Amino acid sequence: MSDFTLPSGPRPPENQQHLPETPQPRYGQYAPSEHSSNGFPNAPQGPLHYDQLQPGIIPLRPLSVGDILGGVFKLARMNPKTVFGLTFLVEIVLLAMLMPVLISARMGWIPHFDFNNDNSLAMEGTQLISYLPIFIGQILLIPLMVFVVMKAVEGQKVSIGQTWKAVGRKIWRYLGASIILWLVMMLILVVITATIGGIFYASGAFETIGSGGLAILFLLILGIGILLAISIVAVRFSFYGQAIVIEGAGAFASLKRSWQLMSGYFLRCLGITWLGQFIIGIIAASITTPISAVSALIAVAIGSGNAASQMTIILVLSVITSLLASIITLPLQTSLMSLLYVDVRFRKEGLDVALIQYLTSSGR
Repeated sequence: MSDFTLPSGPRPPENQQHLPETPQPRYGQYAPSEHSSNGFPNAPQGPLHYDQLQPGIIPLRPLSVGDILGGVFKLARMNPKTVFGLTFLVEIVLLAMLMPVLISARMGWIPHFDFNNDNSLAMEGTQLISYLPIFIGQILLIPLMVFVVMKAVEGQKVSIGQTWKAVGRKIWRYLGASIILWLVMMLILVVITATIGGIFYASGAFETIGSGGLAILFLLILGIGILLAISIVAVRFSFYGQAIVIEGAGAFASLKRSWQLMSGYFLRCLGITWLGQFIIGIIAASITTPISAVSALIAVAIGSGNAASQMTIILVLSVITSLLASIITLPLQTSLMSLLYVDVRFRKEGLDVALIQYLTSSGR
């Protein structure tokens, strides 16, 4: 897709955008069956109107909220083996490497388990380490999933092997950009904390407000400031993975490209992102909550007399829950951001027209 040549001049009005009547692209012709081989409805026979073109999971026009959210779940139905298989393979390999260490640590620390001693703190540290596969998996999986989504927009199903071959070398650039973005966020957090603290100090708030009230007020303002800052930065830079995979941008260039694409569309992308994350979160919770409930019931059934077995089982179930949540949410979240990226480029750069020309010329 990075080879697409954008059409010159302004975007033509939607009511004037048609495919050439001859030759008709294959995905725009009637087939004997009601649906084409990729599972999507065939377009009506004859000249195709711009709004009817949909070779893949979304129509090739500026997208509505329904188009974007619907496209996320169409991808899961269209290519579930790659969409969820990629996440499962990466996470399960990382988990298999880490689980023996976690269980051994739990078994060694359990006899002295006490929430008030250092061993307990170390044990809780192993709980945090259990999320390491998810963190590493995100670094590996997001650029891979971007490729899967973009091919699905064209109507193509790609395998896990094809995806890795196309994207594997770009993961390092994605990792570099992720580190840069993380450093930027840390700097922003430091600046916000120092600024709010300085304002409190300069205004004499530390002297006029009681320590308890001051702490609550300070944390409230700080929390709001951090939430707003993180939301702005995270959304403004949320297209850097797409820029790396689809456009071949470098680490710094991808962040700059994401910021530029978001100009004028930030609030729309923020709203759709929050809505999509909410829906995805509900789906994940509906699957993981029963496992968490089973974990709690097992802990009660075993009792505190056999703490080693109790905590080991809880750890295993906790990691399984985290793994399931990651397998469900990460592909859907990446699909959501990738379709937002496509929509913004449709609207700002006429990528939909270029994509139509590309698919037509290639006979798809």
